Amino acid sequence: MVIEALIWTAILTLLVSRRLYLLLRRLNPKAKMARFTQLRWANSFAENSSYLLSNIINYLGLKISSMTLI
Repeated sequence: MVIEALIWTAILTLLVSRRLYLLLRRLNPKAKMARFTQLRWANSFAENSSYLLSNIINYLGLKISSMTLI
């Protein structure tokens, strides 16, 4: 059960990361997004994912707690 949850977490993280990357490239085609290789983007996304999650939780009007994260 835990292994299955970790696999689904990895798949969902990859999908969200790719979607954001393509969205940013489409919204700002003249930006220097070409400098962001897939590995560099993955590192940047991983470093900022907690900030992104807290913004999404705040936007939804939820409070961050251990139950929210579960």
